[in-house]
Amino acid sequence: MDYCPECKVQVVSKGEKCPLCQGPLDRGEKPASKKPFPSYIKFVNLRKRWARGISLAAPVAIGICVLINLLTWNGFLWSLIVGVAILYAWLVGLYTVRRTDHLGQKLLLHAIGISALLIVINFVTASPSMTSSEFLENFSEIARWSLDYAMPATLMAFILAINIATLSQRHRLRDYIIAQFSLSFIGFIPFVLIMIDIFAADILGSLFMSIAASSFSLLTLLVFVIFAPKLVAKEFGRRFHI
Repeated sequence: MDYCPECKVQVVSKGEKCPLCQGPLDRGEKPASKKPFPSYIKFVNLRKRWARGISLAAPVAIGICVLINLLTWNGFLWSLIVGVAILYAWLVGLYTVRRTDHLGQKLLLHAIGISALLIVINFVTASPSMTSSEFLENFSEIARWSLDYAMPATLMAFILAINIATLSQRHRLRDYIIAQFSLSFIGFIPFVLIMIDIFAADILGSLFMSIAASSFSLLTLLVFVIFAPKLVAKEFGRRFHI
């Protein structure tokens, strides 16, 4: 194959001149210069690598804590607190880090996770030396701190956080509706438990916090229903195929 030094192209021709510039052709093959293809650079997803490492380490850490607790048993089940804390950091924490959107769902999961952790801490640390019968007899007093104080306060804090996020990002209102409704309904749980006499009512303590959480939840639901009824109906219909 001939080569034209002027046009820098290869020419398939029996003539002695380039068909483009009519210049003389060099006999024989002279390949035009080619740029080398860039070397492949492997993309390393650090988030996935960290997630994989944590997912492997979390069950191992829980197992080690349980084993140490059993080997050094003194009546205190501290490994349950550590295990729930690791599960919370593992499952909810990974979801928060790996997802860059769905702030409402993240706040909802954190509210549930923290509430569960506080309940476990309350029951485990209440009185490790109690027998099962004593525990059942004093259940309402033992559960007072977590379910009558800590849980309502936690739910109100996260409901307020979603309200602030909704007001600051009104164009993303539909992203927060389901999470806000779910969290607001959960906010009624402490008050409902008191009303069915599971826990003792104290006007300066549990009843006040439960009423506050329930009132805040109800107010949030009413604001959504009054000011965005069409959006609420549309979003619930889309999510639940109504």
